[in-house]
Amino acid sequence: MAAPKRSEAPARTLINHPAPTVDGGRYAPKRCVGDTVKVSADIFRDGHEIMRAVVRYKAPGGRRWLEAPMHAVDAHVNGVRWEGEFTVETPGSWQYSIEAWSDVFATWRDEMHRKIDAGQHDLGGELSEGVVLLESAAQAATDEADKETLASAIATLSDEGLPEATLHDTALSPEVAAAVERTGLRPDAAQLAKPLPIEVDRVRARFSSWYELFPRSWGGLKAVTEQIPAIAELGFDVLYFPPIHPIGRKNRKGRNNALVAGPDDPGVPYAIGADEGGHDAVHPELGTTDDLRA
Repeated sequence: MAAPKRSEAPARTLINHPAPTVDGGRYAPKRCVGDTVKVSADIFRDGHEIMRAVVRYKAPGGRRWLEAPMHAVDAHVNGVRWEGEFTVETPGSWQYSIEAWSDVFATWRDEMHRKIDAGQHDLGGELSEGVVLLESAAQAATDEADKETLASAIATLSDEGLPEATLHDTALSPEVAAAVERTGLRPDAAQLAKPLPIEVDRVRARFSSWYELFPRSWGGLKAVTEQIPAIAELGFDVLYFPPIHPIGRKNRKGRNNALVAGPDDPGVPYAIGADEGGHDAVHPELGTTDDLRA
């Protein structure tokens, strides 16, 4: 079977099976304010480069994406699962994504470290490769101190007359690695095809004790308001009403589910809609919208 035609080369870095998701991202997982969202995915690529990944997230109405680092959790068994986390601090619709890339400089530095530890001496080719990487980082650097650090490292690694120990110390310098890190270079970076949603509720949405009542049985909304302190004292923190809207008159049922209603039977509250209004109105026999707010 012939390979499918592509308009562009396939990505070398792949991000599969992200979590948390519901039905592949069709629906939003739910969390509560203050929760820590643990994000994970299978992240891998061809070759032996050192991988880096971050979880990117944005609050409701946020203007910019924030990032938190991800780390490999099963590399000790040759796995490809990565995890990261962030905290949701406000209710609403959050978004998250994942970005992964090859850390070219860290890969080069790791190879240098292993070769130096193994006692190799003729590393001119490797050092010239490092100069090319540092030059790319220097072009991307915005901090003046980082620019000076990188320029000094480039000059040192380019000077073949310096002692070998000096060249090696510069190549493995933590300060140089940190300066490269701050430039934000991300070769072959890949992201999820689209951000995934997370719906964040108030803490009370996690668990509540509900008390359900029919306002009509208590004499209307004002009478219910008087009972709220006693209901709260019993340990309930959510008051739940069946519909309090105007009730339709056609085919109205009576008491005990009788098919014919009497003149004083209000009907079934779920039959919403009458001359007094629909879903956005309060039945006049129960009170007003101000009574409901109270």
